[in-house]
Order: sequence, then C-alpha cells, then structure tokens
Amino acid sequence: MRTGLLLLVAGSLAAQQPPGMLTREQMQADLRQLAAETAREWAYAEDRRRNAALDLPALAQAMIPRLDAVQDPAGFAGLVREFVAALQDGHAFVTWSGSERLPFHRWPVTVVDTPDGLVVDTVLPTWTGAVAPFLRGDVVLAVDGTPLAERIAAAARHTNASTAAARRAWAVRDSLFNAADPARYTVRRADGSEATFTAAAAAHHPEARAVERRLESRRLAAGVAYLRIPTFAHADAKAWAAARPAERPTLLANDIAALRAAFADARSSRALVLDLRGNGGGTDLLGMEVAACLLPSDSIYYGLSSRGFLGGWSRPVFHRLRVAGEPPRFAGQLLVLVDEGAFSTTDNLCRCLDDLHPDVTFVGRPTGGGTGAPRACVTLRHSRIVVGFCTMRVYGPKGELIEGRGTTPDVPVVPTRADVVAGRDPDLAAALRLVR
Repeated sequence: MRTGLLLLVAGSLAAQQPPGMLTREQMQADLRQLAAETAREWAYAEDRRRNAALDLPALAQAMIPRLDAVQDPAGFAGLVREFVAALQDGHAFVTWSGSERLPFHRWPVTVVDTPDGLVVDTVLPTWTGAVAPFLRGDVVLAVDGTPLAERIAAAARHTNASTAAARRAWAVRDSLFNAADPARYTVRRADGSEATFTAAAAAHHPEARAVERRLESRRLAAGVAYLRIPTFAHADAKAWAAARPAERPTLLANDIAALRAAFADARSSRALVLDLRGNGGGTDLLGMEVAACLLPSDSIYYGLSSRGFLGGWSRPVFHRLRVAGEPPRFAGQLLVLVDEGAFSTTDNLCRCLDDLHPDVTFVGRPTGGGTGAPRACVTLRHSRIVVGFCTMRVYGPKGELIEGRGTTPDVPVVPTRADVVAGRDPDLAAALRLVR
C-alpha cells in the first residue's frame, strides 16, 4: 500500500513537471557539482579566490534561490552561463544540446566604443534593401526603448572574459544583436539633437566573415615599417585538429615563410609598428616565430604549470623559443598596437615581449588577458550541460601569471567620436609620434 502511494505521488509530480524540465533539486545538485568540480579542475580557481575574492560554493549558493524563477531548461542553461561568466575566464564555454532563443538580428551599423558612447562608424546594407537612416558619428542611446547601458550590462552577465576591459568589449559586441526585427533606434546627432527611427537588420554579419589571414606589411614613413598579423590560427581547423603535434610545424610552413619574409623586409628600418589588434590567438608555434624575430634565440617564451595526478599544481616549467633555422631578427625600436581583441596566444607573445624586449612600447588598450589550454571539464549530471575552462597555468618569462592581467599599454589610447567621424586611427597616430 505504501509503495503504491509513493508511486502515485511520484507520478503526480512528474505530470506537473514540464517535459524535459529538471526538478529544483536536480538543478540545485548541478550547481553544487559545478562549483565543486570547477574548484578542483580549473587552473585559475586559486588565483581568482585570492585576488578576486571568488568563492565558488558561495556563488552556487547565491544562485539557488533564483531556481524558483527558472521556467524551462533554457532558463537553467542561462543560469549556468552566468555562473561560468563569473569565473572571469575568457576561454570558458558552456555547451548544451537544447535550444535557447538568442538574438540574431544584427544592427545595420558598425560602432566604435568611445567615452561618448557607441559611435556609428559605417552603415551596412539591410536585408530589405532600405537604407538605415544612421549617420556616421551618431551615438546610439537606446534600442526598442531599452537604454544601451542596460543592454550592455545584461550581456556582460553572460560574457566570458578574463579582464573587465575585455568583458566590456565583448558585451558591446553581443549587444549589437536584437531579438526583434525591425528595431527602433534612438541616437544623438552631431548637433546634440536626438532622433528615433526604425531600421531593418543588416543583410550580413561582419563578424561572420572568414578571418582575414593575410599579413599586411608596408612602409609607413622613411625608416618605419608596419606589420599587421591578424591571426595566429591555422587556416584549416580540421586539418590542424587531426594532425599529430610533430606534423603541425609542416602545416605552418606557408605562415612561417610569410612571417619571416615580412621581418626580413623590415630589418633595414629603425622602427617597426607591430599591429596585433584583434588577433584572438591560435597556436604558440606562430607566436614563437614572431618572438624569435625580435628576441635572442635562447629567450624564454613562457612557463607552464599543469595539475598532477594527486591534485596539486606543478611548479612552472619554462620553455625557450623553439623554431627551426635562423629567422631574420629585427633589432630596432618596437611599437606594438594592442586592444581587448588581442587574446590567448597573442597575450602570451605580448607578455614575452613586455618582459624581455629592451626597446618595446605598447600602444592602445589592454589586451584580453586570457590564456591556459581550455578544454571541456565538467558534465553536469542532470542537465548534461558541459562546461569548459582553462586547464593550464601560463606564466610570462619573469614568472608572473598572464591570465586576468594581460598586457597594459605604456601609451593608453581611447578613440573619440571625433576620431570616428574623421576616419582616423588614433592608435597608429600615437605610435608614429613615438618613433625616434
């Protein structure tokens, strides 16, 4: 009789539960599992606890009362995303087999983040063919009645980033997508007046275009060379993933040849402007190639620490530059352009140069500050959500962690509304003023 009653109650509760929905107890258990396994597996758990007062069990506990408001599995996935964003690990990720309603209607403009706000740079074609009535220099104030500051703050709560500056930059990027189309925009014009109008979404997403791979090498002035490296990633991601470590240098032969040709061409210059803005990283084999063209061949590139079988973290093992042959070496004044988009491998390279190069000046905005061999580490028992984060501690040649710090420019530059309207590159202009 008692068994039958329990089955009846269980059946009644199951009938009340939406299909695929987790119970509150299951979601609570998943949050606590996430906190416990993150504390054990995440490379930077101890660093964030000491330096950012991140208490993982307390973070999970603070989210448990919010489970009462979760209406569906997507709502719980959103809560997990918020937990993971609080780690401040730019490489962290959350994957889930369910579906979430994510905004995908792209604003029909590109913008630049300035002290005046988000300033319209270029107006994009709309999917309807109608011209969006933006003007270059407009400051976007609100979308569909929501102030832009609120949109950015909401996006930041789910943004995985290693530094506050990177979180702001990536939250701005995510704010450029609307749930509805067309959308109503409110802008401030150059004369101080405000305008509100409706515009359709962009016909294409600039962010979805293939990553520009071509190096840009040219002369800026007499004795001043310029080299832009847009990425350190291999062009064929599938081939790269399938290759054994010993095969990967061969896959990079063309990239290495292009880098060495550019540095050979710059050797006769007294100054080199190395543009790493927006370079989100890739492989440190290419980062080492650049470092080898700027530093002595026996220089340390970085230090690595991994988790041992008994749970502790090893002391960092420092790795010297590993490149084949004799790369051309540029020995003059080095000016490096950086921003929040410089990340991962690019962060490693920047720290290496900052620690070791005798004549380097960084110009622009702080780098993204993230590095550490990310991989999937946690599968939540009930929701089956998979969470990944950094599993390696990475140190600069002088022994300081890179993650969460990045490289701070010696000469900070913040683009202004006037720069956008005039089409100026203030970072490059600042670098040229520093050439001796």
